Amino acid sequence: MSITFSGLSYVNSAGATVLGDTNPGFSLYKGLAHGSTGTGGQADHDYGPGSEYIRDRDSGGAATEGPFRGLESWAITNNSWSYEGGAWVNGPTAANPGATTDPVGVLPESFFQYIGSAYDGSSIDYGTGAIPGADGLSDHMVSQVFHLTAGDYSIFVGGTDYFSQSVDPRPAYGLTGVVSVVPEPETYAMLLAGLGLLGFSARRRQAV
Repeated sequence: MSITFSGLSYVNSAGATVLGDTNPGFSLYKGLAHGSTGTGGQADHDYGPGSEYIRDRDSGGAATEGPFRGLESWAITNNSWSYEGGAWVNGPTAANPGATTDPVGVLPESFFQYIGSAYDGSSIDYGTGAIPGADGLSDHMVSQVFHLTAGDYSIFVGGTDYFSQSVDPRPAYGLTGVVSVVPEPETYAMLLAGLGLLGFSARRRQAV
């Protein structure tokens, strides 16, 4: 699968349409959030009791804003779930009286298995080592191909680069994206073999 994001085009002060200044980046995960088709349940968010439990459990005590992890697997939940007495509880409790109740069969955690990531520009290092996934070219576009197994996947995308706001103010910031299927090498081999058989069949008919 090929995933591509680019900065939203805009009309600059000279009247020319140019590619936006946003430098895009994304992470790909296997898994879906609560509320998605096929998962059911209330929508996930950072500040439910269950999500705060997951955040503290998985961060190892580090101060983080929420459960999201850009370069590793992570989980989150919704307001229906709280972790009390060593077990997940679905629905209102004394500690979480405003909780709704998720339908039967909905799991407490939405789990996102990290697959890979990519971002526009040169490698970035905030003092803990270079962040993997840089495409090496600052052109406000990033593209990556992933070889995926069957399943449900989620893409989290964002962008940076605010220095030019004071140079040529933009009416809007944003990204455009394209996700497309790329045939595996085996598919090309089968196609070429099929074309070869067709060619042989045509030559045989001509000889007859």
